[in-house]
Amino acid sequence: MVPGVVAVIVTYIGEEWPPDRVALIMSFYVSGTALGGFLGRVATGLLTDWLNWRVAFLALGVASLGGAGAVAAWLPKGRWPARQASKDARIGFPYQIQALFRSRRLVATFAVGFNVLFSLVGVFTWITFHLSAAPFRLSTTALSSLFFVYLIGLLVTPAAGFLITRVGLRTGIAGAILLSMAGVLLTLSASLAVIILGLALVCSGVFIAQTAAQSHLRVAAPADARVTAAGMYMTCYYFGGTAAGFVPGAFWAMGRWPACAAFIVGMQAVALAIALAGWRTSEAVILPVSQIDEPQTL
Repeated sequence: MVPGVVAVIVTYIGEEWPPDRVALIMSFYVSGTALGGFLGRVATGLLTDWLNWRVAFLALGVASLGGAGAVAAWLPKGRWPARQASKDARIGFPYQIQALFRSRRLVATFAVGFNVLFSLVGVFTWITFHLSAAPFRLSTTALSSLFFVYLIGLLVTPAAGFLITRVGLRTGIAGAILLSMAGVLLTLSASLAVIILGLALVCSGVFIAQTAAQSHLRVAAPADARVTAAGMYMTCYYFGGTAAGFVPGAFWAMGRWPACAAFIVGMQAVALAIALAGWRTSEAVILPVSQIDEPQTL
């Protein structure tokens, strides 16, 4: 159910905040997901060690119910009434999906979403094999502690969200992907400290890219299809994470971590090119909806 929750909250932020603040608010949300990912790994690991895995699952269930209660109690209802469905929307869901994939901006955003989770999962999955071998030989506990670098992204992302509102989404996504690429390259170092710095840059770049991409959905998607567009974004996002779990394995077999890193950087370079081409706009800042042209079609 998590992708459905994400699709709705991303659309909610885009609808309920002024366009020039969407990126900032989205950065707070992305930071929250980073904190949740970190705490979920740490807390459930501790509960499993101290008690058992059933207690850990119960804790996750209680936390989810608590979140649902908080939404019901604190999150205001949408300010905008339900819109009359457009002619295209009334034709049916398949037609709406087809229409979304005719938008150059949305296709580019979906590609960025694929790259976001591909980069994160690809790096943190395959570098553990590298760091567990000579000369590092890190233990399982030490490898698990690498997730502490998430906390750096937690702090960096809101600042970047504020900056994106000043420089624009296209510049923001370019900077985020370049930052992540630089982080991957640093992991090729023989120094463990430099590798950890590289992982911190990867996390920060990925979280900032997520902020920019989800904010761009507000600009690129038609008003009556924003939830569907967010759902398609999440589908591509999880496809990226799935692919990262096994595709880099072919490169690991050819050249271990350096080959994996080269492949991941290549994928990021492709995503950067797609974003720069698909998000092309003359505006330097996020404009109100009334001043934004309809998404360009292929």
